[in-house]
Amino acid sequence: MFFFCTVDTQAKFLKAIYNPIQIVWLRQLGLLVGVLILLSVKGTVILKTKYPKLQIIRGTIVIISPICFVTGIMFVPLADAVVVTFIAPFLVIVLSALFLEEKIGLKRWISVVGGFVGTFIVIRPGSGILHPAVFLVLLAAALFSVRQVFLDT
Repeated sequence: MFFFCTVDTQAKFLKAIYNPIQIVWLRQLGLLVGVLILLSVKGTVILKTKYPKLQIIRGTIVIISPICFVTGIMFVPLADAVVVTFIAPFLVIVLSALFLEEKIGLKRWISVVGGFVGTFIVIRPGSGILHPAVFLVLLAAALFSVRQVFLDT
């Protein structure tokens, strides 16, 4: 979790020097090293899939989501952006109920509604201080949620 926080903080500082696509490329380069290590240990058998089109879509989402987030934090304070991304777990619950037909109990639905209310309190719609870039952060969180649900398909 420490590294997730530091990566976002580094992105916030680097935005003054680099384009968001360059920042995301560097982040993904670090992940590539991890994947190469995993491939050297497990072999290419872990790359086999029954759903190559879904994997391509998921891979595309993996690229677009952080670009939206990094672009968003160019204009939105990092703390606000991170709080807005807390909507992602709630979206995962909604998407898993809709697409994976998982049973979601009343307590979880109450949590989902509470999460949406909390997110809107942070975003403060209608207060006049909402920067349009917060929608990029919301889009990043939504794409992250879709990616998580695609893991189970």
